[in-house]
Amino acid sequence: MIRSTLAVLATLLAATAAFADGFPGLSLRIRDEAAPAGSIVQVKIDVTEPKPISTGKGKVKVKGLASVEGISLGNHGQDAYGVVLVDGDELTFFVHSPSAAFGTATDYPIVTVAGVVDPSARTGDTFPLEIDPGALQFLGLASAQYPLEIANGRLTVANDAIAIGDVSPGSSIVPAGGVVRISGANFTPTTRIQLSESQIAETRYINSNRIDVVLARTTDMLGLRIRARNDRSESMYYSYQRTTHATNGTDAMLARAVPLFAPNTYTDATVHLPAAALTSHRRRSAGPSRGGPAPRVAQAFAIQNVNATPASATIELLDGAGHAYAINTIALQPNQTVLQQIDTAFGPVSAPSAFRMRSNAPLHVLGVAADASAKTLTALPPD
Repeated sequence: MIRSTLAVLATLLAATAAFADGFPGLSLRIRDEAAPAGSIVQVKIDVTEPKPISTGKGKVKVKGLASVEGISLGNHGQDAYGVVLVDGDELTFFVHSPSAAFGTATDYPIVTVAGVVDPSARTGDTFPLEIDPGALQFLGLASAQYPLEIANGRLTVANDAIAIGDVSPGSSIVPAGGVVRISGANFTPTTRIQLSESQIAETRYINSNRIDVVLARTTDMLGLRIRARNDRSESMYYSYQRTTHATNGTDAMLARAVPLFAPNTYTDATVHLPAAALTSHRRRSAGPSRGGPAPRVAQAFAIQNVNATPASATIELLDGAGHAYAINTIALQPNQTVLQQIDTAFGPVSAPSAFRMRSNAPLHVLGVAADASAKTLTALPPD
């Protein structure tokens, strides 16, 4: 559940004090997981003690997953946003939190990855879940870089284990009496469901892959910890609204990019795209031009509709003076994320200084820049 602003501030101040007291660094852990072959498992990355994080990047290798179905940030009352480059079972993260509140929530993972366990795996097979130490960099207050320690985990294939794979609705506020659908594997009529910071009025067993719960009180589902227990196993899941992804463009990095949105939504938002500055910087760092090709930074816009109804968004490209010179309208289905490369969506137009999004429903919005020469993705928030 999203905590109040005061609670976030108190946690951030406590984490700041711990940092000032000289705690040596940031400890990251991937939890062990067990799930049946072919089911969806949620891999969780924790900061074992709260720390303020302003910027983070790193690579996670999630062996044993046939596909990645969803990625989320632990954004409980926070402003963190980012983008992930998905390359098979290797995920490279780029995350930013303007307030440095990211990483200060207790008892919640900073990142979760939902994926399908290899359907061909056999019971007892194990797969490593690893953080690549060479690719990690986390900055705290005043951009101080944390020393890091890592505890990796493993995924064990257990075909009789209970597993929660998805929750719907995953991020909206559900009133008392509302129904939440829990999908997974190996549910039974006696499976026990627990919701942190909420209460259940009734549990309805539908089948081995679905249980519905009726809420006893109004509940904010975003980040809610959900536990399912059978007699011999249990599964834990952190709720968020999973969406389907539609990507349109020719850039190879953008085709594999997954945007990670902060909780705020907008009906009118402007995002500046500093691609020209990135290109100029790389030209300066490379020294005098020798006639080779200029570094290429591909630009894209990402919008997400987590509403239960379709939405329409108008995208305007803006020049340096803030004037619109091109326009396009995007239709979004419920629970859909759209990432479109700008020169694909608008054709041969000059690179914009910014884009403006206007919609008939509140949407999540980000800009995304892909620098192929530096192999980096950059997420760009609304102003």
